[in-house]
This record gives sequence, structure tokens and C-alpha cells, in this order.
Amino acid sequence: TASISGIITDLHDEPGDPARIKIRGDLRTPGQGRFPRRAIWIALSRGDYDAAIEAHQRGRYVQVTGELTTTGRLELTAHSFEVLPR
Repeated sequence: TASISGIITDLHDEPGDPARIKIRGDLRTPGQGRFPRRAIWIALSRGDYDAAIEAHQRGRYVQVTGELTTTGRLELTAHSFEVLPR
């Protein structure tokens, strides 16, 4: 399990692909520590993606926790998605 908190820099929602967002922020992984200013793609559920669109439009910070995988690029499959309070 890994987590990242930061700002959404990109949204991706194409037919046939999972909805994804890109976050630039601090990535934390157990055993390996903290990686500041990292940008990674995150696969989200439809409900979380809709919340991410609004967070992106408002410039809000978010936090995501999930499973980290490498499929040619670093990607997190979200278990939880949260828009952080101001």
C-alpha cells in the first residue's frame, strides 16, 4: 500500500480505459519512505473521478491510498480518495 497527497495536474477518461488522474505530490511507500514532488497516474472509480474533476477545477489538494504497480509507468490503483480540507 502506498499513498500520495498533492495537486491534480491531469485528467484522463477515454472509452475502454479506466478513469485516471495524475497527481504531483509527496509519495509515501512502506519500507522505502517518502518521495517528494513525484508525479504518478492513479486509476479511480467513476464516483472518485467525478470528485477529482471538481477538485481539479478548484485547485484543491487530494490524498489517495492504494496499490502501487508498474505497467511501463508508475501507477496507483486507488482504494481511497479524499479531497483535503483547505
